[in-house]
Amino acid sequence: MRKIVTAMAIVALAVIAFAGEDALGQGPKGKGPPPPPPDPAYVALSVPGLRIASHQDLAVEAIDIAVSATRVTYTYRLTNLGTAELRLAASIALPPLEVSSNEDETYRIATGNAENPIGLSLTADGKPVDAKVIVRAYALDIDRIDEIKALNLPLVPFGPEIEKALTGLAPDALARLTQLGIISPPDDQNSPRVADWNLNVIHTWDQVLPPDKTTTIAMTFQPVSGSFELNDETTDVLDELKEDTCLTDQLIRTLKARVSKSPTPVTEFLISIVNPTRWLDNPAPTITVEKPKPDTIVALCGSNVKTSPTRVTAKVADDETAEDLRVLLIGVAAP
Repeated sequence: MRKIVTAMAIVALAVIAFAGEDALGQGPKGKGPPPPPPDPAYVALSVPGLRIASHQDLAVEAIDIAVSATRVTYTYRLTNLGTAELRLAASIALPPLEVSSNEDETYRIATGNAENPIGLSLTADGKPVDAKVIVRAYALDIDRIDEIKALNLPLVPFGPEIEKALTGLAPDALARLTQLGIISPPDDQNSPRVADWNLNVIHTWDQVLPPDKTTTIAMTFQPVSGSFELNDETTDVLDELKEDTCLTDQLIRTLKARVSKSPTPVTEFLISIVNPTRWLDNPAPTITVEKPKPDTIVALCGSNVKTSPTRVTAKVADDETAEDLRVLLIGVAAP
């Protein structure tokens, strides 16, 4: 039976739950996908950071990542070491959106806006960036956005709007879209048709960097966070998460004893740590995780870790094979 995608409200945002086939991607140590959280759960999804063209006069001075339960901000300090203005191509590729029949992998995103499903905002030195939005809808690796738009179908391939639109299509349109691989074929269980495309969105612009000056670029968005509950039946996941989040044996034993008496919620993030430039040296990012409550346990792998009642700060380990940093907020339910 195919999973039917439903909409729900969360923290005054229109939040949509949907299934995705590649829920977690590459693990933080480059050793394959990390283990999925227990079911039922929302699954964390990494949002890629800034990418900018390399140049001999460009220096990446610092990368700071601020994480809270409801917001993530990447801040990049870029310096033009030359005597002439630099105009470099920059982009942010949002996570691809698609529907899957795997009911154990469910994402939660901020909005149903096809051009900006994570509520992304961009600034350069505090001023909004006017980015061009490129939207593609791939079915069988072919961009079918024109066919989808011709039938006035919503571009987000999940949720009540697309379900309603597919139900109202004429038989000949359904047949053609099925032949093109744009929607799923009928099955013998009479399950509703579902969108079978992968929505790809890129925000791109030319970033101007004045000579002999540092420019600060910030991108803020609502994280695609995961969530699950630690209880008697799910504590084994702590052993599976040990390597990815640097949980100590003592802490794991303490948590197992605690949740046997009282279940504990966990919120999970995958934070992208891919370098903004490919051919230049990039500094190790600094990450700051805000603690919603003083007794929140923050689990992550990093160096120079400092903890206070309100936050945890650390340097991200220098690992060229790592693409994501896994962060757990233990004792915090997803908002």
